[in-house]
Amino acid sequence: MFYALIAYVLTECMAYANCSINLFLVLYIIFLIFVKAEHEDGSAFICICIIVFISGILGYAVMSRGIEIKKEVYKKYEPARNEGNFDERKYNLGIQTIFQQNNSNNFEYGYIKNLEKIKKFIGKKIDDNCDERTASIYRALLIGDKTAINEDDKQMFRIAGISHVFAISGLHISILGIGLYKLLRKKFMMPFSVVVSIILITNYSLMIGISVSTTRAIVMFSLRMIAEVCGRKYDETNGFIISLMIVSSIYPWGFTSFSYQMSYAAVFVCYFIIPKVCDFLKINSRFISTVVSSIMLNSVLNILVSFNYYEVYPYTVITNIIILPFMGMVIVMGFLGLYKVGGFFISLGMGVCDGISSLDKSILICGKPEIWQMILAVLIILFYMGYIRIYEKSDYKFKIDTGDFNDYKDEISVYRRKVIVTVIVYLVLFADISFGYRIKENIFYE
Repeated sequence: MFYALIAYVLTECMAYANCSINLFLVLYIIFLIFVKAEHEDGSAFICICIIVFISGILGYAVMSRGIEIKKEVYKKYEPARNEGNFDERKYNLGIQTIFQQNNSNNFEYGYIKNLEKIKKFIGKKIDDNCDERTASIYRALLIGDKTAINEDDKQMFRIAGISHVFAISGLHISILGIGLYKLLRKKFMMPFSVVVSIILITNYSLMIGISVSTTRAIVMFSLRMIAEVCGRKYDETNGFIISLMIVSSIYPWGFTSFSYQMSYAAVFVCYFIIPKVCDFLKINSRFISTVVSSIMLNSVLNILVSFNYYEVYPYTVITNIIILPFMGMVIVMGFLGLYKVGGFFISLGMGVCDGISSLDKSILICGKPEIWQMILAVLIILFYMGYIRIYEKSDYKFKIDTGDFNDYKDEISVYRRKVIVTVIVYLVLFADISFGYRIKENIFYE
């Protein structure tokens, strides 16, 4: 799948430049010959070539349509007049799909209208059971309706660092899809349960409005369910890459949108960084694991936040540690119709956000990070992951030599060194993004 992803990305670039797809395939097959494939046997090589060919055609078709979309958007919308202002052109470019011109009126005004009625019914039930402010939050959490949230609350949630919870994505899809799947499995066969679960979450996504994050969540959930039906273990790397290819095909310019970047960055950190860090620190406490996960996630996402909003929020880690563990419960209560109970916890969460957002230095204006800051941030992350990898190899060699295979009893000095390195990496990364330009000025201009 890694080779297919490379093929897809490079083919999109070549298609954008109107290069020949055949020339690309020839060059890429030559590349495969000289690079060690994932397996040595000929069948694996043939499968890779087929995947490359299909992804190449897909990439060419997507970018051909993508060029048309770009022309249409550039005609209709104006760019931001001043740097840092809302860019209407960039926003609309990121949300356009390849099906934009192919929507059927019957489908749009028939089936989708019925789903819209269900959405309005749920919204009315929420309004009847919660006060106006709480209801506006619950509507956004449950049915993706953010129109009633006032600007002050939006600002508060952004400063507190939990705006991402209003994006209907993995958490909602997993709770609804897996919950239904487990209920159906008590009565029905696995294939039927999987199909019904996938259909339900797809309709739920259509009801709240399809977006990049929901599309990604649906694809990854469907792959996980299909793997279970086939009796195979779900491979997170392949699932990540396949969803990336599918979502990028549906949204040719989706990578320019903030939601796309945040969605995949969060999944990447959760899949490939957090497990390694937790294993490296040998964490066996759920609370400590939550703290470390929140720190790692915010370390990476702060890079994207600063690049898009030119500011960072230092207390987001605290907010996420306090609030995120309860989000699943609030969403479950919403799906069960227990809006009053869920609304109570939402009110408590809003109080926490209000308190944290009112703290001194809750916003740090960092400006748009320069290229050297972005490169340094990537190098810091790579250094840390490389350090973990080197330690794993040396630790494994030590265990082989000594015969001590106890994973959870490090020497105190070794454990302290791990924690110190992790803390330093986090602080340096945060300083690079938040104060990098000031540090540069102090060093070179004073």
